[in-house]
Amino acid sequence: MNRWTKFALTLPLLLASAALAGDLEEAQALQAAGKFDEALPKYQAAAKADATSAAAALGLSQVLSGLGRYDEAAKAVDAARKANPGDAALCAAKGRAYMLGAIKEEAAEERDGNLIESLRADAVRWAGEALKADPKNLEALLLRGQLYLAAKDEKQAQMFFEQAVSTDPKSFDANFELANLWYVKANADRKNTDLWAKAESGFFTCWRLDPKSARAAANLAHCKAWQKMPPKDVANAYLRAIELAPADEKLLKNLYAWAPADERVATFQKLADAQPKDVTRWLFLASALSGAKEYGKALDALEAAGKIDPKNPYVPLNEGDVKMAEGKDFDAAIGFYAESIAMFKERGSIDDAVYIRLAGPLAFENPKLEKGHREKLWTLLWKYFPERSDAMNNAGLWYRDVGKDYESSLEWYLRAAKAAPEDVCILNDTGLIYHYHMNDFDKAEPFYRKAVQFGNQQGLDCTIARKDPDRGFHDAINNLHIILAAQKRWKDLKKFAEEDVPDTHPLRDLWLKEADAK
Repeated sequence: MNRWTKFALTLPLLLASAALAGDLEEAQALQAAGKFDEALPKYQAAAKADATSAAAALGLSQVLSGLGRYDEAAKAVDAARKANPGDAALCAAKGRAYMLGAIKEEAAEERDGNLIESLRADAVRWAGEALKADPKNLEALLLRGQLYLAAKDEKQAQMFFEQAVSTDPKSFDANFELANLWYVKANADRKNTDLWAKAESGFFTCWRLDPKSARAAANLAHCKAWQKMPPKDVANAYLRAIELAPADEKLLKNLYAWAPADERVATFQKLADAQPKDVTRWLFLASALSGAKEYGKALDALEAAGKIDPKNPYVPLNEGDVKMAEGKDFDAAIGFYAESIAMFKERGSIDDAVYIRLAGPLAFENPKLEKGHREKLWTLLWKYFPERSDAMNNAGLWYRDVGKDYESSLEWYLRAAKAAPEDVCILNDTGLIYHYHMNDFDKAEPFYRKAVQFGNQQGLDCTIARKDPDRGFHDAINNLHIILAAQKRWKDLKKFAEEDVPDTHPLRDLWLKEADAK
């Protein structure tokens, strides 16, 4: 064979090798940039050029996992793993894919318990194989710790995370997993300052390793807050986290809570100035100004927020809060709340916390409001969100116990019963108005009977009256007994006690004797 023939045979191998190197380098760069969709075809080409390439197989498995294609990710390393039996990274990648697949299945609407168990077993197996090949493989140590943590074995998880940190003290992931373990433990035992201190130290290490990590900065701030460190220190920690996650509303909320009162306005003014198109920052600034009794400036801040997002219901909501705090024009405050409720309706739903606050603490409990103000808020909530019963129930209760207007109370309770036809407390309270305040037993009885019916169906406790909905069930049974006894309907009382009153009711046997005696 002449040298030209030899060169001709060698050339395809050289071209394949060059293609592998080119695709692999491009794939790794794209993966590092988080562009998994673009990296995938490059890794596929590299793996096709050389199925034994550990680097190509490992990268392919990682991006497939990143794209949520866990079954493919687990299989992607098989050819290279067989060619490189001592490569722990390939075994760890396979185990990681199985673990992520188990997590995905656990989150499915229809979970397959057997599949989850099988995937977790495969993840444990391949993490073990990786550690056999290399007892100090960082990915395998982390994977094993995460699997133990998922199995609620914190002691074993801690051991593996500590080994990972010892293996590579500069690994962000290893330090984060260990810090997060302390964080989980501290959350379960919130008064344990030692656990919070360990979590804080771990997240501080993570933050030093990667000053751009928003997760590390946020958790570091949370740890300081739980330890009740000086407010200024906690606030500064949250400010660092906000710089890294500027759109995180929870961080802004925590900062607001911890910022020293005399610095709160200045702090949020700087934040609003830094991102003048961020409505949430203007809302917090307005709250800070209102808290400082600078009501005019607070309304100016909200006006600026409204120009940025004219359909944002939280803007008029906060305008209402400012006017309420100012205490000079409650009609204007209610007008703003009305505007906010209408905007929420346009969005299709209202935030639960907002609805409950408007229907309860504001409309029911605020002593400064007149009856007309309360009525307007409850009416708006009822008309815009008729499927929710809270506002109607609160209105019925207020007119009954505070306003002493039983006609209005009944009107609202009937609306509430229509919105929540199986709510035992509402049914009982509606019957109660007919029974005790209108002396209309015939109209009260059906509501009591429905309350008893649904209380039984829902398995409520009729032996106590300390909390809802048990209270409604307990009271409805007793109220119906009162009606039947007052009307001397002894056969009906016996049937009721035998068929509808649970055996656990303390007066059931006494009522049966009462009915038999008559």
